[in-house]
Amino acid sequence: LAVALTAAIAIVALRQLADESRQGEIFLAQLHGQSYRLSALEWQAIAKQELEPEFLEEAGDARQQMEGILGQLTRLNLNGNPMQSVLENYREYIAAVDKEFQLIAIEDFDGARALDEEQVDPAFDSLVKAIADAGAQYGENAKQMYGIADLGSAALVVASVLAISLLSWRFQR
Repeated sequence: LAVALTAAIAIVALRQLADESRQGEIFLAQLHGQSYRLSALEWQAIAKQELEPEFLEEAGDARQQMEGILGQLTRLNLNGNPMQSVLENYREYIAAVDKEFQLIAIEDFDGARALDEEQVDPAFDSLVKAIADAGAQYGENAKQMYGIADLGSAALVVASVLAISLLSWRFQR
């Protein structure tokens, strides 16, 4: 019974880790969406060749959403290379977008377009790839942990039935 109790605790802990990985995958999908939102806004600013107050407010909101999501991911404690890559690529992308907005603000549209091609687009592509890779890894981790927990649960049921059967047999004797 002590082994069964220990196994049950381990299974619960494993399911909790799997749930956190799945939650991380969801947050990464939200981050992905906000990244595309900000990208669309910066393209719109270049196309219109101006930074309207509503545009700046919406871009600020997208960045705030992204930072909030990154904060939630950090609180989940999903550390390691995938999250490190997402954070590094996020910083590079935001720095490039800030430079681009500064060029648009001073009406250097040719410079903004050049910066977009040289830095912003590659940084965005790297960020999107890092998010996709991290999401895939956390999804796979969750799948594996759920599978192990399910196997452990099945083994626990079999072991419990066997233990009860043996106890019943012993008391009958």
